[in-house]
Amino acid sequence: MSASAFSHLTTKRKGLRLGKGEDRAGARPDGMELRQGARRSVLVVQRRLPHYRVPYFEALRVELSRRGWDLRLAHGVGTAAEQIKNDSGSIAWAESLETRYLLGGRLCWQPFSHLIRDAAMVVVTPENKLVNNIPLQFFRSDDVRVGLWGHGANLQGTTDSWRERFKRISAKRADWWFGYTDMSVPLILRSGFPADRITTLNNSVDTVELQTLKARTSRESLDDLAPESRSS
Repeated sequence: MSASAFSHLTTKRKGLRLGKGEDRAGARPDGMELRQGARRSVLVVQRRLPHYRVPYFEALRVELSRRGWDLRLAHGVGTAAEQIKNDSGSIAWAESLETRYLLGGRLCWQPFSHLIRDAAMVVVTPENKLVNNIPLQFFRSDDVRVGLWGHGANLQGTTDSWRERFKRISAKRADWWFGYTDMSVPLILRSGFPADRITTLNNSVDTVELQTLKARTSRESLDDLAPESRSS
């Protein structure tokens, strides 16, 4: 699980460092000093919360708390089509957001400005449909840092479409980028965003429980799950 890559927020002389030393996140966003003994918060906003992200955020919250930071998670609900998937998750300490879909789901109204006041950084997903990202990215105050978390482009989209053009513009209106995988990095760089402010999360589901179950499972049981392995 890659929560540790995202949760390495430690105070340095000039401010906040994000990412491991070997990551691309070697630089530090300026102006994010943390007073001795004080706690600051990171706000992560998700349009919806799938169940496979629940262990990720639980582990991230623990790691950030250990480093003197509070994680706040705010999320809404998916579209009607997404809700049919029945893959929504729940976290007791997460905050719910009012969510309205417009124009057949092409736009999403999900206000979260009331949660920003005490946050040192706000991390959002760069979906064009999220209209509430616009004031955060283009009209925010100087004391709030913005992080974007995603692929860096629509992998199914058309490069020259107006949607992707706007995405490349808005991609540069951030202080930091958190790419899902190494494949995200060139997509983010294509927008003109600096490489030294990109951290690769290696975003994945929680594999710890899977490894634990595997360790407790006999070889015979594993063979039963994969009968072709017996013939090899």
